[in-house]
Amino acid sequence: MSDSDPLIVDSSHIRRKASDLRLTARSFDGHHAAFQQEIASHGNPFGADDLGAILTESHQYLFGSVTNCFTSNAQALHGHADRLEELATTYEASERANAARAMRPPSGPPR
Repeated sequence: MSDSDPLIVDSSHIRRKASDLRLTARSFDGHHAAFQQEIASHGNPFGADDLGAILTESHQYLFGSVTNCFTSNAQALHGHADRLEELATTYEASERANAARAMRPPSGPPR
């Protein structure tokens, strides 16, 4: 876009992209849930001896880190979709207000 090109904003396009992003976030949520179920289905494969305890603790730490990563990324995707929806709503409200102002007759002499 150059300086002379008009800026064209389409709130319905913004809403579609918010919906696309929300679908991606839901898919991400589904993959995360499947991942958690897969890990849980293995139970404790490390045993009950000292080495098993160390491996279990390490596994739990890593699993927690991965879960936090999944969760925070999914929350971010949902948040971005929410903000896109808010942007579209705010833009539409501004457009309505501008159109209403443009339709009002001028008041008083021109300056």
